[in-house]
Amino acid sequence: MKTMFIRAFPQPPTEYLLMNREQETAFLEAANENTASERLRELAKTSIELARVVAQNPGADADILQELGSYSDTIVRQNLVMNPNIPLSLLMVLAKQFPRHLFRNPAIDLLVLESPNLLVTAFDTVLCNLIKRTIVPVSLLEYAAKSSSENVKLAVTINCQTPKATLEYLASNQNTHVSEAARMHINWDNASCENWEEIAQTAINNLLKDSSEDFQDAIQEVAKISAFRADIPKHLLRFVPYRKAAYPETTVNELEKLAQSDKPKERLIAAEHPHTPGQILEQLLESADGSIFYALASNPNAPVHFLKKLLEKPDTYGDLGRRIACNPNLPLELLEEMADSNRHNAVHQAIAGNPRTPVYILEKLANNHRLMGYVHETIVYNPNTPITLLEKLAHDYLERSAKYSGADYNVLNRIANNPKTPNQLVLSLLAKFEEKNRGYSLTSGVEEFGIMNPYVSGKFLETLLERQKNNLKTAWHKNFEHAAKSQLAAIARHPNLPENSLKKLLLEHEEDFIRYAATENPNTPKFIVQIWGLDILKSLNPGIVNLGVLRKIAASLYATQELLAVLINHENTEVRKAAASNPCIDDSILESWESSPAYKPGELEASLYPERELLTQWEKIPRSSRLTVLLNPQAPMGILAKTSRSFSWLERYAVAQNPNTPTQIRDRLSKDGNRVVRAAANLQKFSRS
Repeated sequence: MKTMFIRAFPQPPTEYLLMNREQETAFLEAANENTASERLRELAKTSIELARVVAQNPGADADILQELGSYSDTIVRQNLVMNPNIPLSLLMVLAKQFPRHLFRNPAIDLLVLESPNLLVTAFDTVLCNLIKRTIVPVSLLEYAAKSSSENVKLAVTINCQTPKATLEYLASNQNTHVSEAARMHINWDNASCENWEEIAQTAINNLLKDSSEDFQDAIQEVAKISAFRADIPKHLLRFVPYRKAAYPETTVNELEKLAQSDKPKERLIAAEHPHTPGQILEQLLESADGSIFYALASNPNAPVHFLKKLLEKPDTYGDLGRRIACNPNLPLELLEEMADSNRHNAVHQAIAGNPRTPVYILEKLANNHRLMGYVHETIVYNPNTPITLLEKLAHDYLERSAKYSGADYNVLNRIANNPKTPNQLVLSLLAKFEEKNRGYSLTSGVEEFGIMNPYVSGKFLETLLERQKNNLKTAWHKNFEHAAKSQLAAIARHPNLPENSLKKLLLEHEEDFIRYAATENPNTPKFIVQIWGLDILKSLNPGIVNLGVLRKIAASLYATQELLAVLINHENTEVRKAAASNPCIDDSILESWESSPAYKPGELEASLYPERELLTQWEKIPRSSRLTVLLNPQAPMGILAKTSRSFSWLERYAVAQNPNTPTQIRDRLSKDGNRVVRAAANLQKFSRS
């Protein structure tokens, strides 16, 4: 058990080790409780080092401490918080900046009695996030349990150090979330937790019993928060309507006025708006032209007879038909009629990509050799496409490639990258690409499937690497340049890239974007520790780009604890912050960091603000949506990691049992204060070992 840390008599700072006798005398005077007030004031003005000592001197009077409160120096302000004589008004301000140090003040009990709001001030900071960690003393947990905040109380139940007496106090709380979490703590009693799966499932059923929301709907709720949206892979973002925010709540009367407006832009808003009733859409159709036609074709409220009318309009390039084919109100018979028509290939492509298109229509499109290759490419992406149809398309296009030297390999490329494609077919297609030395794309299908092809060999990746380097040098158009860069970045991220090639990309490549992509390779942190050696980090010190590379490595969800322990003590502030803010970092590293020479006062608190802000935004999402996302095996790794310190034990359980959760996060959850969370994390650990 940890005890409260109180610095009774400050030790000389490092620079004082070489001080002369006069300086030593000044230091001793500044630290002495019996030094006269005027002398302390004089010493504080002499140097910032002496001001830091005076700030912590328990003999300094309130006036001197108030004057020191105007100093911008972090250590001065931190030391003031630990001084028992600090004026209460000043303490209320500084406690927000240094909440932990408030509880190192020897007069904390008296201060709280004098001003009960002091605890509210202290806990309305990152202290609430610190309490979850084992780096805080038990005495602080006891104070936190008496907080009026539900989240602060829940944070106490997350910490595995919380003693039984504190848990008993929390178990009597009227808040059922708090009392339940207290009774589920590992220190509550010695009872086993053999029925942990039943406990978790019951809680899940109770929370989701009135919810019909699926993962696609739930991920849209999460994507509304920009900080979480960055963690959602492109293949999941296709569920998220980018323009949803552009449609404010609008009444039917307002929409009717917009539809009757003389201004085309206002009529367009009414035509696009998902709440516009069908009768208003029909009014718009009578005077529609250009972009309004397209907006009406895409509107989910468009009635079937309305869509049939639109199909009668001229559609030279298929833009109108394409939008109609994607409309969720389009009936099956009309979809089939459009598939059998001689419309533009763009229309058939939209039908091929529609997730509601049944298999028999997809088969018709696949057998239609009049259609362009990009229609067949889209069939490969459709989630309804069966394996047999993938095999048929592969057979057809392999035959074409054998007959024609200029055959289109794009369809074969996408079949090779489809996770549903049988392994043997994938390997044979990759061998064909390698043999023919044809352009193979790692990124085709990533937006649809979310993964890069795991069967691409290291040797083939190195071949692709050289080819794309040459393509980048010879690109004569920005589109070709962008394509080459995209492929190079994908190669740098691929886990099958040989170690020596990855090292060259990370350290020596002249293109910054390639080096940054190499930091995202899941093997990079492991290779640094196990093969290249930690000394390789020293070669990355000079230069802005090198520091950017280090920041990305420090923030990687694949970073090992050994690597984080080195980077958190880096000379650069931003690198240290990235390591400290990494949700995978172990509490023991944070604890030792604070006493290291590299640590600057206040850095630990500053590193927790991203977590505090994210969880505050996370709690604005409906609980059912949050749980639906976390329980799904498609849940993005970044969201699982960032929410792994949720105040809800059920959400931490969902993260612990999710197969997509990073190993480092699961290791930490295996030490969680909640026994059900622990059991789920340990089961996943053992099943993967």
